[in-house]
Amino acid sequence: MKLPGYSDKIGLYIHVPFCRSKCIYCGFYSEVSSDLQERYISSLIREMELYSGRFRDRAFTTIYIGGGTPSILNGEQVRKIFEALKKYFHFETEIEVTIEANPESISSDTVRVWKEVGINRVSIGVQSAHDAELRFLGRAHNILMAEKSIKIVHKEGFPNINIDLIFGIPGQTIKSFMQSIEWAVNQGVTHISTYSLTVEPGTLLHRLVQTGKIRMPDEDKFREMYRARDEMLSSLGFRRYEISNFAIPGFESMHNRIYWYHGEYLGLGPSSASFVYKPEPLRWQNNPDLSGYIRALSMGNFPPLKKDYLNVKALLLERIFLYIRTTKGIPRELAEFIFSKNERISHFFVCGERFCALNFEGLMVADSLSVELFRTLEPYIDMIEL
Repeated sequence: MKLPGYSDKIGLYIHVPFCRSKCIYCGFYSEVSSDLQERYISSLIREMELYSGRFRDRAFTTIYIGGGTPSILNGEQVRKIFEALKKYFHFETEIEVTIEANPESISSDTVRVWKEVGINRVSIGVQSAHDAELRFLGRAHNILMAEKSIKIVHKEGFPNINIDLIFGIPGQTIKSFMQSIEWAVNQGVTHISTYSLTVEPGTLLHRLVQTGKIRMPDEDKFREMYRARDEMLSSLGFRRYEISNFAIPGFESMHNRIYWYHGEYLGLGPSSASFVYKPEPLRWQNNPDLSGYIRALSMGNFPPLKKDYLNVKALLLERIFLYIRTTKGIPRELAEFIFSKNERISHFFVCGERFCALNFEGLMVADSLSVELFRTLEPYIDMIEL
């Protein structure tokens, strides 16, 4: 038996650890400060130089600049980053280059620079089309600012735009979430990512929930929103290709597909992660510490990081977890073997001629189901090819 082969593409991720303010739900590493931006850029370029030898024989297929709030960087800083990328790395001729942006930090001048340096995809963190919901989340923009920012990106000639939306916000209704989806589609975007609001430890939202000041929607409400989301986006021409992601056919995120199909990637910047198969499967992650990152690179050293060498069991678990999130799913031969050992699991899948993918009930329990799949397969791991 064999799992689907992993992606033969390699992506490059850059983490920009700056935000103007911290949203109450955000668990990603960022600093609410601009004092270290120039030193961060210099350190980032030094990190590129250190990795250039190791990756000299690889041609990257995608670049993804995430955060934090990458759009907080000015045009000159963005130019420096891309000049260094071209100096130290090789890239495929056809490359997807994405930058994340927040509406309040999008301007015509900056977006023009993005176009000039080769960025061709913009992901805008709108989160909701309702000002009350945006205020609850701690967002720095309102809906009018969001609409203005999208018009700027369109005007500067970006045909590939994603909008992020959040559902499961306390006080949000199915109707208001559907209105946000309809609003996003009407902005003429090609991709929509919808994430359920999660309570991450260490966030303000976590503290508010723990102290009883905020009550999250129950599981039934989340399920209703999932189902309504899928039906509406499908009716509007968007195809779901991963649990949280929908696109007009042909506009799926190439970079995220590298992650979901267990491909390789190099991460630069504090808190960023990397994964390679050769010379042996290895994941490493920079510490979420901007000061330590700058200090180490200023001395010519790699930033502090933690390494995790992955054995066959770990790789198997990861690939199952990733593949069942996609609409492609896992090979039918493997699925039927799993069903023969654990019949309960079959109720969460729908099978085609070659692959079996999660049905709606399976999507609702994808994380826990991936663990059950692994435990079912673990005694037979020697029979499985990765």
